[in-house]
Amino acid sequence: MDKNAILAVMISLAIWVGWQKFYLEPIQKKAAEQTQKIKSEAKPINETNTTEKNKTLLESSSKNVSKKVVAVSLSEMDLVESKIKFSNSKSFIDEWSLNHYSTDINDKEKKVNLSGISGFGKQLEIRFSDQAFNSELNDNWQVVQDSNNKIVQKLETDQFLVEREFSPLTSDFSGELKLRFRFLKETPKFIFLDFYGSPQRPIDHDGSIFGQAPDKVHVTYLSLVDRKHTMASSLDERVENMAGIKWIGIDTRYFVFGLVPDASLRDKLGVQVEKEFFQEQNAARGSLVIPTESKQEVNFSTKVYFGPKKFEYLEAVDPILIDTIDFGWTSFLAMPLLKSLKWLYKYVHNYGIAIIILTFVIKMLLLPLTYKSMKSMAKISKLQPQLNALREKYKDDKEKLNAEMMSFMKNNGYNPVGGCLPILLQMPIFFALYRVLFNSMELYQAPFYFWIQDLAAPDRFFVTPVLLTALMYFQQKISPNTATDPTQQKMLQFMPVMFGVFMLMLPAGLNIYMLVNSATSIAQQWFLNRKLGIVPASRAVKA
Repeated sequence: MDKNAILAVMISLAIWVGWQKFYLEPIQKKAAEQTQKIKSEAKPINETNTTEKNKTLLESSSKNVSKKVVAVSLSEMDLVESKIKFSNSKSFIDEWSLNHYSTDINDKEKKVNLSGISGFGKQLEIRFSDQAFNSELNDNWQVVQDSNNKIVQKLETDQFLVEREFSPLTSDFSGELKLRFRFLKETPKFIFLDFYGSPQRPIDHDGSIFGQAPDKVHVTYLSLVDRKHTMASSLDERVENMAGIKWIGIDTRYFVFGLVPDASLRDKLGVQVEKEFFQEQNAARGSLVIPTESKQEVNFSTKVYFGPKKFEYLEAVDPILIDTIDFGWTSFLAMPLLKSLKWLYKYVHNYGIAIIILTFVIKMLLLPLTYKSMKSMAKISKLQPQLNALREKYKDDKEKLNAEMMSFMKNNGYNPVGGCLPILLQMPIFFALYRVLFNSMELYQAPFYFWIQDLAAPDRFFVTPVLLTALMYFQQKISPNTATDPTQQKMLQFMPVMFGVFMLMLPAGLNIYMLVNSATSIAQQWFLNRKLGIVPASRAVKA
C-alpha cells in the first residue's frame, strides 16, 4: 500500500475513531446515567393483577380442542440445531439456545442463547393499545397441545379469546408463530407483539481505546421504504412507523432474533420502538404493530428466526432475512466478496487460507490501477529537485509557491489527480472487504493455524499486528518519496506504528488480510520500481 493509500485509510480511521469517541461513547454514557432515573419513574409494562374472569371456557372454543387442557409452567421443543423453552406466562418464549454455537471457544458447553444475545430470554409478549384489554392479560395461559412439533396455548377472558401456536419450520433455527384473536365485546385498535433488547448486557464492553465498535444490541426493521436500526443504548424517544414491515427483530454482529410476517400482511403492519423498564432492567422494546381494522376476529402469522447470520440459513427461512447481514453502503461489493470467500472455503476448508487467496487475487486484479498510480508517482519523483528549488525560492510566500508549483507541474505534463484517482477507485473494495471480514458470521470461532483459533477475535499474542507494522515500514522505505511537506513526511513515518496499534484489537482475520495485502504490495512495488525506474524513499533521502 503506497503513501496515498495509507493517508486515505488513516484519515478514514481517524474519522471513525472520532465518531466512536466523541459521539457514540457520550450517548452510551448518557443512557447509563438515565437507567436509574427510568427505573424509579417507569412501571413494569403490562403489570396487572391476575384476573379471576376466566373461570368459564367459551363453548365455541371447546369444540376446537382435541386434547384435554392441562396447565403447565414450561414446555420444551428439542430440535437438531436449537432448544426452545416456552412458558404459559405473558412471554411466550422463555429461552432459546443454539446447540452448536458457544460463547466461549474454550468451553463448548456455554451455548449461545437468546438471553445472552438480546439481554432477555423472555420474548414475544402480546399487548393491546387499549389498557382495559391489557388489564385482562395474565400468566394463566392454558396448554392445548404440547409436543416437539407444535405448542398451542390459549387465554380466555370476558373480553377476548386469544390462541398462540408455534411449530418448527424446515430450518431448526426457526418456527412459525400463529396468533388468533376473537374479541367478544369491543375491539382494540392495535395489537402489539413485543420483544426486548438490553442496552447493557453482561457480555458487553465499552469498546477499546483503539476505536473498535462494540457488538451492541440493535432493534432493526426493514419497512417497505427503507432499513432502520436503533442501538438500544442510544434510544431516547419513541420511534413509530406504519409504512409496512418486511422483517423486524433484535440484531447483533453475528446473531439475529427476527420476525418475518406473512407476505400478505406486511403492507398493513407497523413498528414501535420505545425505551421501557422490563424485568428489573432498562430495555429497548421493539413491537410489531398489527392493526385490527375493528374486526371481531383477527388472525396473524409470522416466521420467527433465532440463529447465526449465515447466508444459507437466512435464505432457507425467507430471502428477505438476508437483509440482516448489513454491510452498509458497501453491500454491492461486500456480498460478492463474501460469496467468493465461501466459494474458496469449499476447496481449502480454512477461512484463513481463503482470506489469503482472495486478497492475493484482488491485488492482482487491481494491478493495472496500481501501475497507473505508480507511473504518476514516478513522474513526480523525478520532478522533486525542481519542486524543492521552488520551495526554497518562495518559502516566504505560500500563495506564490502554490501557484508556481501548479504551473510547473502542468507545464511538465503532471496531473496530481492522476496519482490519487486509481487509489480512490480501490478504496470501496478495501472498505467492502473490511466489512466482510469484520462482520461475517463465517469467521466466528473459525480456526486458522497455530495460536490463531478464532478469526473473529483479536490475535491474542499480537504477532500479526507487529508483523504488519514491520511490513508497512519496509514498504514505505521502498516507495517513492512524494511527500512535499516536512510535517507530512514525519506523519508518514509514524503511520505504520499508528496503523499497527489500531489493528491490535481488530479480528485476526482482518490482520491476516492486511498482512497479505502489504506483502503483495511490497512485491508489486519492487517490480514497478524496476520497471518504471522509481527511486525508493530511503535512497532519495540519502541523495
